[in-house]
Amino acid sequence: MKWVLLIVGLLIGAIGGAGGGLYLVERNKAAAQTDVVFAQKNFFDGEEMIGASGTMTGAGIAYPNNSYSIGCYRDRKECWLTSVEQIGRNLMGRMDALYAYEISKWTPHEVIAGADGSLGGVKTTITIGRKTQDVLWVEEPVNQTQPRCKNADTKIRKYSFDDSPGWKKIFGKP
Repeated sequence: MKWVLLIVGLLIGAIGGAGGGLYLVERNKAAAQTDVVFAQKNFFDGEEMIGASGTMTGAGIAYPNNSYSIGCYRDRKECWLTSVEQIGRNLMGRMDALYAYEISKWTPHEVIAGADGSLGGVKTTITIGRKTQDVLWVEEPVNQTQPRCKNADTKIRKYSFDDSPGWKKIFGKP
């Protein structure tokens, strides 16, 4: 009798484990299908205005499913940036207010803008390749001797704009 109970228990456990595994696989498929899908990378280059949008990618991004948009205006000598991020399953963060970066260089090949980091201890440099249609975003620590920077990150971080993870998944891009 003990052997029969053992075999029945093992069968029930195996069936329950297999059912639980199938449930988790299907749940994860459903979760992946409900992720927010942001549009693909976009670039516009006019004589007096340049625009780029896409997902900021790179090591250390807190929320990898995001969308950034930057518009640079030659006459204003500024680039304006805004962003929004998926902060959880079916959960979006607030859309950021416009943030202005001063343009330091505007040539037929590139536009460079940034912030000196005097307030936050991080210097931001944004380089937009007009011919390559790429955006490189670099953050580097500055003013590290200030008391407010004692716990600041000391790594140089590099990011770029790319297609969103959901867009790549839908259209099979690596």
